[in-house]
Amino acid sequence: MKKKILIASAFILSIAMCFCTIFINDEKVKESISETQNIIYNEIEKQDVVVSDETKNTAENTIEAVKKDEQLDTTKTITNVEEKELETDAVVEQENISYNGDIKSDGIKLLGAYQGLTYYSQADKRWANQLYTSSNNKSQTMKSSACGPTSAAMVVTASKGTILPTTMAKLYVDNGYRTKSNGTAWSAFSFTADYFGFKEYHTTSSYNTAMKYLDNGYYVISACGNGLFTTSGHYIFLTSSDKNNIKVYDPYLYNNKFNTASRKKANVKVNKNTVTVSKTNFKKYANVKQYFIFSNDKGSGNTKKIVKKTVTKSTVGKKKTLKSNCILYSKKNLKGKKYTYKKNTKVKILKNINKNVDYVQVIATKRKAYINNKNYK
Repeated sequence: MKKKILIASAFILSIAMCFCTIFINDEKVKESISETQNIIYNEIEKQDVVVSDETKNTAENTIEAVKKDEQLDTTKTITNVEEKELETDAVVEQENISYNGDIKSDGIKLLGAYQGLTYYSQADKRWANQLYTSSNNKSQTMKSSACGPTSAAMVVTASKGTILPTTMAKLYVDNGYRTKSNGTAWSAFSFTADYFGFKEYHTTSSYNTAMKYLDNGYYVISACGNGLFTTSGHYIFLTSSDKNNIKVYDPYLYNNKFNTASRKKANVKVNKNTVTVSKTNFKKYANVKQYFIFSNDKGSGNTKKIVKKTVTKSTVGKKKTLKSNCILYSKKNLKGKKYTYKKNTKVKILKNINKNVDYVQVIATKRKAYINNKNYK
């Protein structure tokens, strides 16, 4: 609709220019009309970012989940995987999919509150089997093919605000950055930097250039060929570095990934979801084809906030004494059969039901029942 209005405005201005040329010989008026026409033409030429209803819904659900402080990161290391099942990705600038560098930075609306570094796995069971395809190929799933949008989701979440890999994947499909058979196009990352309003974005094939940025706190996505991180092609996220080492979030990390005969020599260390490798061995074995460098904007431009949950400290296992005569109940809603106990009766807490109710065992009689925990001394 907006583009139609701009086109109509440009048409009206063209008529106005013709009128001025014929009837009004005022160069300032014609110059003003001409400048306005140029502005409108530039707006018309800008790419419209396609955001499907499905993408919007996924983003809105994430925004609400973040507001409630729900855990969205991948916490479990993936097991039982086969790299041969992965689609070849990241090796070349696939299928000549281009990006002209001319879109508006309004992707913030799709993001939840800023939370900083967050690890996602493309093989996370929450989305592993969801399709990531532009050709309705049922074998192209998040697990098999989505290292690109998963890496990008980690970068955006770390720098701008929370987005899930599934939302990023849908956005890439919506806008043509999902290739037919070679994963995610390199140009997707330029699009990502502009759409989500990053302050800086660079790309290079130079290891030394990439390390200078990484050492200075930038985030880097690396397109790797056959080597330390993949047997075909794969995107990974370099989160930080020090004098000697690089820390990596690998979206296809799994148990014992670096224990094969060909990878052991890189001496990789894995702590939960973080991979640490020396700079020397990364340069030697990672076989990186291209680096995509993003500024760490620390949530700049994102005004959404997280509502922190009130955390109740567990009292399970503790022994308590009743401060007065009180009633215990057979049901956790404090209804059902009633059991009256005297002041100074001792109980052991078996379970915290909620902030007001505990499931307890009376030490003397071994009876188990529910109690309002305001009755403790």
